[in-house]
Amino acid sequence: MRKLFIDFDNTIVDTTRATCITYNIIHSTDIQPEIIENYDMSPHLALNGDFNIFSNFILYNHLKLFDGVVECLNKLKDNFEIYLVTNCSIESISLKYSKFF
Repeated sequence: MRKLFIDFDNTIVDTTRATCITYNIIHSTDIQPEIIENYDMSPHLALNGDFNIFSNFILYNHLKLFDGVVECLNKLKDNFEIYLVTNCSIESISLKYSKFF
């Protein structure tokens, strides 16, 4: 069976939206996901510093699958071994896994 590798963030789930919501909660701001272009949040969100937003449970409470993802993956699984890939910390992987698997 052929292998299919699919990125997790902003392909399977709406990470941009969840990141904006989390940032707004933590920093009392009102950044809207619609202003983010090409998934580059750096001009709008100060993501540097001691706090790692991507390893925070708040983000994963707001992380949602895009519409149609489950149906699409169910169709693909008949013809492919599906692997979800991501570039993140061990803490972040644990939170993603516990939320969706």
